Amino acid sequence: MVALPSEIEVRDTSRAIRSGGLFLLAGAITFAFGGGYPFQLDDHSLFLDPGLQTVSGWLDVFRLTTTRPLTWLTFWLNFRFSDAPYTFHAVNLALHLASTFMAWRVLSRMVSSPAAFLATVIFALHPLQVEPVIYIFERATLLAALFCWLSLDSWTSGKEWRAVGWFALALLSKEEAVAFPLFVAWLAWWRDRTLSHVPSLVAMLALSLAAGARVLWAGASVPGSGVGPHAGVTPFEYFLAQGIAIPRYFREFLLPYGLTIESPLSVPPVWLGLAGWAAVIAVAWRSTRLTGPWVPAGLLLLLPGSSVFAASDLSADRRMYFPLAAFAVAAALAAEHFKLRLGRTAAVTGVVLAVLSMTAATPWRDEEALWRRAHSLAPNKIRPLRQLARLRPPQEALSLLQQARRLAPQNADVAADLGRTYLRLNRPDEALPEFGRALALNPNDPMALNNRGAALLALGQRDAAIRDFESALKADPCLWDAHWNLKQAYAPRPDSKSCRWTPEQQRLISPGSLSRTSQP
Repeated sequence: MVALPSEIEVRDTSRAIRSGGLFLLAGAITFAFGGGYPFQLDDHSLFLDPGLQTVSGWLDVFRLTTTRPLTWLTFWLNFRFSDAPYTFHAVNLALHLASTFMAWRVLSRMVSSPAAFLATVIFALHPLQVEPVIYIFERATLLAALFCWLSLDSWTSGKEWRAVGWFALALLSKEEAVAFPLFVAWLAWWRDRTLSHVPSLVAMLALSLAAGARVLWAGASVPGSGVGPHAGVTPFEYFLAQGIAIPRYFREFLLPYGLTIESPLSVPPVWLGLAGWAAVIAVAWRSTRLTGPWVPAGLLLLLPGSSVFAASDLSADRRMYFPLAAFAVAAALAAEHFKLRLGRTAAVTGVVLAVLSMTAATPWRDEEALWRRAHSLAPNKIRPLRQLARLRPPQEALSLLQQARRLAPQNADVAADLGRTYLRLNRPDEALPEFGRALALNPNDPMALNNRGAALLALGQRDAAIRDFESALKADPCLWDAHWNLKQAYAPRPDSKSCRWTPEQQRLISPGSLSRTSQP
């Protein structure tokens, strides 16, 4: 009789290992073919980051304005190994598989094994996970989620201060982990109707406040960050938009179709945004009778990207990556409540989700397919048109950008894109007024000044062009494009020894042969 507990423990461990292996295999099969996909969108900016391109750059990623140093460190390590896309995809997939394994390990401790199994299947294979796994730049989401799982694993094992350490690493991976302490506190309160281990929770919240303050500072300090004052929307407008964004997330969770890199949402009328929030709160409250704390828990995890902290993207499917686990548990508990056979349900759900995920990943095979789909689903948004224009021949790009102008006549970026396209067509006389329009819409912007100077230089107005390049460098002394254009104009350049450029940029700006092509 003494051996019986040991036999049960061995059997349970064996079953857990087999289940974990099954999740890893299913996830690998579903997402592995994405390893052959190219870099997309912000992935290309990695090649322009001096910290990632230099051997000593591992120190550079810990600058104060780098809000995700651990993520950047993994990118730096990636570049030391290879700059081939498949190596970056491999790391992203490994992080997702690691999170899947930890999800099974943690959830099987928090809910029944059948419910944990179904929830982990949903977390591993849901189409909403495609963007974070396939989009290399979203590694921050995967890394932060993995550290949050490790933190939750420690917390549920009674090692609260170790959980604080893992959470700190999550914050260094991505700032959107700041709501995790609220998630932990809510689950702990629901279980015990009281809060224990308050000092460790306070430590987590203090780390969250510090990380949040740092992100707000960095967002305000870095032009074009897309957050805070650079978001393009007020906090209240963003809050209203979340009243329709969160119901959209719910619909995508239950019926995963229409997933896209470009949100089709816009700021709704006040009544619609507030009505959406009222519906979300009502659903969350009512759900507790059937599925316990898990729907509100998922909403807590969504708070950083779905509240008043404004960002240029009103919604983004990738924000559901870690919160999806909470909604998956809620779905599994609902299935358990209605006495469904969870093993069979998990098998059918897994097959369906895997097929849907493979289909959802198909547009990521090349940039043009990705943005054509985005444009078809969000025809009133200008970013898909701008991205397609970047990929198409100049004459076709011109037509796309003119369409974007009709949608957003006061957008400075569209005017700048039109100017650059006219330069590609060797029509600097038409580029000049577009660059002037961009500068009027965004006065004293260094890139706008540089662009106008490029058009003037192409028109033979060298002195006026040099004045624009010099004005651009007064606003941004390390604007590489303006340094390059001064070199093209055979004009003296200010000292640039303190500027952080990639080795390739340093090589091009050094004394040597010159091209007569300006750099707008």
